[in-house]
Amino acid sequence: REQKRESTRKYWDAMAEVGPRYGYFPNGRKSVLLVKPGLEEEAKNLFADTDIGITSDGVRYLGGFLGTDDYVRSSSAHAAGDWTERIRRCADVASSQPHAAYHVAVCSLQHRWTYARRASSIPAD
Repeated sequence: REQKRESTRKYWDAMAEVGPRYGYFPNGRKSVLLVKPGLEEEAKNLFADTDIGITSDGVRYLGGFLGTDDYVRSSSAHAAGDWTERIRRCADVASSQPHAAYHVAVCSLQHRWTYARRASSIPAD
């Protein structure tokens, strides 16, 4: 276990050193380390001199959610509420501009929701 945590830190340090040569500039303020519950303090100590955010709840990643079941469930519910609001707005537009509303639904909203479901393992029902 200890070796795995230290290797994560070594990986971060190596990316900070080597990355700029290849155009990659690691930014701790934009990075989050997701750790198992109970290991937050150890991770904070290990990454104390960086700006990396540390959490055991969960994070948004590539349009989906990673973390505890509670975090994924609540974040998915929030995303579903946001998606529902977008559908309502699209329906409002449909009364005056049906083709534009159809285009938005087919080309954007449908794909966003499908991707979010796949990325987060949100049940289809």
